Amino acid sequence: MGRAALVGGVPAFVTACTRQQSGGRSPAPAGSGGDGTSTGTLAPVAPGARTTVLTGTTDEGYVDPKPALGHRYDATRWTSTASGGTSPICAEVGSDASPGVEIEWLGGLFLGRVPTTWTWDQAHSYGGAAIKSYSSGLTTYSYLRVHNIEDGIKPQQVAANIGSWILHDSYFSAIRDDCIEDDDFMPGAVQDCLMDGVRAFISEQNESRTLFASIRPGESRFIHVARCYVRIHTANAGNDGPGYFFKWQGRGVQNHTPVIADSVFALAQEPAEGWDAAGFPPDAVFIGTNYVCWLGPGTYPGPAPAAVTVLTGDQAYSMWTGVRNAWLTAHGMSSSSLPATVDPFLITHDARVPVPSPSSD
Repeated sequence: MGRAALVGGVPAFVTACTRQQSGGRSPAPAGSGGDGTSTGTLAPVAPGARTTVLTGTTDEGYVDPKPALGHRYDATRWTSTASGGTSPICAEVGSDASPGVEIEWLGGLFLGRVPTTWTWDQAHSYGGAAIKSYSSGLTTYSYLRVHNIEDGIKPQQVAANIGSWILHDSYFSAIRDDCIEDDDFMPGAVQDCLMDGVRAFISEQNESRTLFASIRPGESRFIHVARCYVRIHTANAGNDGPGYFFKWQGRGVQNHTPVIADSVFALAQEPAEGWDAAGFPPDAVFIGTNYVCWLGPGTYPGPAPAAVTVLTGDQAYSMWTGVRNAWLTAHGMSSSSLPATVDPFLITHDARVPVPSPSSD
C-alpha cells in the first residue's frame, strides 16, 4: 500500500470507494504473513524521505520533537505498553515549534495498561493516545493495532487549515474515548479499518467553544469513510454506555461532511448520551451499501438515515460477525482469537496486523 497523495484535498485512494473490493474488504498486503512478516514494499513518503525503525517492546513513551520532511516511522516490529504506565501517550511526533510535513507512521502494537476498573471520567482525565502528531501538512497512519488506550490517534495542526490525515488498515479495540480525535477540524480519510468494542469512532468537537474558520476556502470540506466496520460499546467501568459513531460538536463552527461508503456500524445498547449519539451528521453523504446492525433485543430504537439499511436479530449478528471476521482474515489474523460472545474490552490481544516492509530510502 503506497502513500496516498491528496488530490484537491481528497485522498487518491478514496476515489475507488464506490467499488466493492474483495467483497468490500482490502486484501492483505502482498507477501504478508500471519506472523507479522512481509516481503512487500512501500513507496517512499517523499523525495529524500528518512526512516526511523523502532523495534522491541517499551513501556516508555517515544518522542521525536523535530521530524524531518517526509519522515517515516517504521514500527512494524515495535510494541508500546507505555499508556497507562509511564506515559499517557505511546508516541508523540513533532511539536508546535517543529511540526512534521508528509509524515507516515507505519505499524505498531499499542497495548495500553489503563485499568479496566476506571470509569470514563478517570480515563478521560488521564488522557493519552497511541500516536499524537503535530503537522503542517499530511500525516498518514497505517497498519496500527491499538488496544485499551484513551484515544487512538490525535492528529494536531500547528496553524489553522493546513493539516490533513489518512488512516487505513488499522484495528482498534477497547478505546476508552475516541478512535480518531480530529478536534483540530482537519479533512481526512479512514479506510479499511476495524473498530471493535470502542466508545466512539470519530470526534470533531469544538472543545474551546470559540468561533474560528474551521474550513478555509479551497480546503476539502469532507472526511471520507470507506469500508470501515465500527462497533461502539461500553469501554469503561460503570454505567458508561457506548459513545458516538460521529461526535460532531461544532458549537458555532462548521463540521466536515462525512462521505461514507460501504461501511457497517453496530451497537447493542443505548449510547450514554442518548440515541442522537448513534445518529449520523445530517449532511452525511452515503455511497454504496451501508448498514447499522442493532445487536440488542427487539426492533432498533435509534435513528438511521433512509440511505442506511438497519438490520436486527440474527441478520444483524451475522452481518457484524461476518464483516469483522472477514477483515481479520484478510489482515492475517484468526477470527477464532475473538469469540463473538466475548467483548474485546475483556480479553488480551497479542495479535498484530501484518504489514509490508518499507523499501530502503
